[in-house]
Amino acid sequence: MPRRVKTPELESIIRKIKSKLSTELKIARNNMKFTQNATSEMVGVELSHYQNIEHGKALPSIEVMCRISEVLHFSIDNLLIDDNTTEKTKRIENSLKYCTDEQLDIIESIVNTLLSRNNKSH
Repeated sequence: MPRRVKTPELESIIRKIKSKLSTELKIARNNMKFTQNATSEMVGVELSHYQNIEHGKALPSIEVMCRISEVLHFSIDNLLIDDNTTEKTKRIENSLKYCTDEQLDIIESIVNTLLSRNNKSH
């Protein structure tokens, strides 16, 4: 089997994915109020392996990533999209997943009111 060559560009991409995965997993796990131990058990991996993934020291296999996604209600496609969303925005977005339609309507109304006030002041 040919030896894989890691270019600086590839290494940079891998570092970014590990970092983004680490951040996203911590947010999702904390939003679910799961411990690392409970999460690793539900995913079916050793605690140390899950910790390495969450700390950005390892990348999971596709199979493990899919199981993590299911357990934490985490969207894998977010890892492939390079955005500048703040941590606060990500926490809010994830919390919205657990709101009822009625709660979402109220939140939407509040946001629209705030935005319209902000637009009027400029």
